[in-house]
Amino acid sequence: MDVPGAVFSIIMLFSLFYIFEIGPKAGWAAPVTLGFFGSMILFFILFLIRENKCDSPLMKISLFKNHNLTLSFGSRLLVMSILASLNFLFPFFFEGVRGLQPATVGMLLMVFPLTSFIGSPLAGHFSDKSSTRLVILVSGVLLVLATFAIWSFHGSTIWAFIIASFVVLGIGFALFMTGNITLIMSHAPHGNEGMITATVSVVSTIGSALGISISQVVYSWHLPNMENAADHLHASPEALTNGFQNASMVTVGAAILILLFSFFVRAKQHSE
Repeated sequence: MDVPGAVFSIIMLFSLFYIFEIGPKAGWAAPVTLGFFGSMILFFILFLIRENKCDSPLMKISLFKNHNLTLSFGSRLLVMSILASLNFLFPFFFEGVRGLQPATVGMLLMVFPLTSFIGSPLAGHFSDKSSTRLVILVSGVLLVLATFAIWSFHGSTIWAFIIASFVVLGIGFALFMTGNITLIMSHAPHGNEGMITATVSVVSTIGSALGISISQVVYSWHLPNMENAADHLHASPEALTNGFQNASMVTVGAAILILLFSFFVRAKQHSE
């Protein structure tokens, strides 16, 4: 067990996520915020040094020398951040701006996972019949279209447009997950499949946490403050809409990066 590596990674990640907690309250240039930022950098460097020297590391840094793996892990982190961010934002928008009841919001948000569930077998069939790179490219295009559509949501957006956006998002997500895991495992070095799988899990978890952390900070910027905290209950629909749209713009940027990454990756053929 790589105990030092585990300790370094825990402190590094705690420092990273605590920045999003303390930054809005104390100020992004406050000594305590800068201190945690410095802690994150320091323990990230220590983690890299440890993993390069350890005989049995938690994560093999050498895996990231393969640009296909690096871009695939980066894309997965971004897509999980998009998913977590939107799942965080949607209830605030649909309850605060559109005035829906929580149960109705829950039913509405079922459209996305159901579409993804139904689309996954189709995505697998599409992946078998075409190149993995094409699957990734199509998923990137759909994610950009869906997040851009969601960014445009406001108080009078028609429901047909909202539902259509969810369907496109679900299909894009299903295609991405199929193509991404195929691409990653095609480049997994022999004997390191377990390490690759564990890295996929870690990247997904960090992406989800980052998505929620960043979106809540951006969303809260436009809300009135009460006792150094965003006051969602007393915010106007205009403020809630502005917060939602600005936080959604972050997901648009993440989707664009995923699309850009997809131009530079390809799956390794079995004969290679």
